[in-house]
Amino acid sequence: MKKFTLLYLGILLFIFLGCTPKQITVLTNSKDVGRNVISGESIRAEVFIFPERIHDFKIDTSGNYATVHLRGLSANGRFLKNRSNFVRFDVQRDSVLWSRRVNNQLESVAELDGIILHNREGRSNNLDNATGRRIWQAHSSILHVFPEDDLGIGYRVRTKLGKANLVEGIDLKTGEPKWQRQIPREFGWNEIVFLNDSTLIVASSGLHSVNIHDGTGWEYSTKTGKRDYTAAIIGTGLGIAVGLLTGSYTVMTSPDVVTNIVSNILIHESNIYFASSEHLVKLSNEGDVIWQKPLQSDLTSSSLLFISDDDLVMINKGYATMGYQRIPIGSPYLANFDISSGEQRYLTHLAPERRDIIRGIQRGYDEITFVLSDYVSQYSLYDGGSLKSKYFETEKNGSLAFFIDEMIYDQHGSFFYSLAQISPNKYHLLTENGRVLVLDSNFEIEYETELDDFFIHYLTEDDKKFIAKNDQTYLIDAYGEKIAEFTASKTAIFTNGKLYDIQRQSFLEVNLESIFEKTP
Repeated sequence: MKKFTLLYLGILLFIFLGCTPKQITVLTNSKDVGRNVISGESIRAEVFIFPERIHDFKIDTSGNYATVHLRGLSANGRFLKNRSNFVRFDVQRDSVLWSRRVNNQLESVAELDGIILHNREGRSNNLDNATGRRIWQAHSSILHVFPEDDLGIGYRVRTKLGKANLVEGIDLKTGEPKWQRQIPREFGWNEIVFLNDSTLIVASSGLHSVNIHDGTGWEYSTKTGKRDYTAAIIGTGLGIAVGLLTGSYTVMTSPDVVTNIVSNILIHESNIYFASSEHLVKLSNEGDVIWQKPLQSDLTSSSLLFISDDDLVMINKGYATMGYQRIPIGSPYLANFDISSGEQRYLTHLAPERRDIIRGIQRGYDEITFVLSDYVSQYSLYDGGSLKSKYFETEKNGSLAFFIDEMIYDQHGSFFYSLAQISPNKYHLLTENGRVLVLDSNFEIEYETELDDFFIHYLTEDDKKFIAKNDQTYLIDAYGEKIAEFTASKTAIFTNGKLYDIQRQSFLEVNLESIFEKTP
């Protein structure tokens, strides 16, 4: 009996020790990472070295606290490990406040505007920023928070049959629901915009206005996705690194759906314009239909709406989304509609004889240029007529991606300018293989170079720009003159005079306060 008891206690001790989170130790040092070119002074960084690869981080607006996500890679370096650690770190005191280990397949920790949420089994637990202890638990999975209104919004996952679309407004002080509202989510949340200070417009199987205080609002229903799409198309993943999708608020109930057959929400002069897989519509801010025009559903896809003079222009991109992957669907086209009546003025097919997608768009004053996989074409916004076009061989350089004129900088004498400033009459076209094709006004290739030869503009603060090549950042003023140079990657973020960057297991705080001091 005594042996059994000892064995039992040993097993319990083993389980307890195995489940107890390991103490996270962070090493610190300080080093020079660059120089202030104007003053000649060194630029220093505080370096915090964590015990594992840093996958992501968030820094609060004060710059005092960081939430660091540690997630290692498999032995071959190809896959992320299932388990990871979230660490709440006091940057000013160089100390770990708390850490939480999670199984990324079953749970997650997210910091949304200073609110830390541990989501597990369809419920959101609000964690105390200083201790990591649970303050309250909500029976909904919170997706968005509005701290200034003490409000979170999320779906109640564990609910009765027929209530799968139940959205709750959660009081961020208590975790209790303030209001409930039915919003369909079969094809995901595509976009959220503020109509005014108290009203959201949610694109999800149509449009839904939501008063953030009581959940009330109008509905406009339409299809924004498809279910049970053919396996042949699902298997056609484009997977180009330069084409990662952003801005999606997808909240799906099933993985076998195609989403984002929808446009942006365009708000213009107290009216809302919106395109789905079946309709183009103009609504008043009160949700009344002013006009609605049918769209050819076998052609529609993800689309872009914008105003040009007194016309509504629609660009149908020729792709939708399956999970996190783009898939070709419909057909790319350029269309123009009368903004008052919705009558179609023209519709120009961009790839009438084959399946392709729009990969890049460059808009001029009265013309618009499109990049497809091996084809660049320019059209008149006035009548949709073709102005010029050019096919490209892609075997050497890979498929075409998009124009990079505004986002890429190069040195010109002692100054740095965007490619659009250096060569305003040329086009700079990126390919999937990282080649830059410099085109003349007729899309003929003048010469080729590598993307790595240029600086990428990744951040603007005041009138200063951060441009990076590899792990080296230059800070330039409004005239393109270099102010500072230091070690930092193009994924760094800036707040309160300091730049924050991750380099494998290191978290860097680069002090730029002297450069960004406000003059009286």
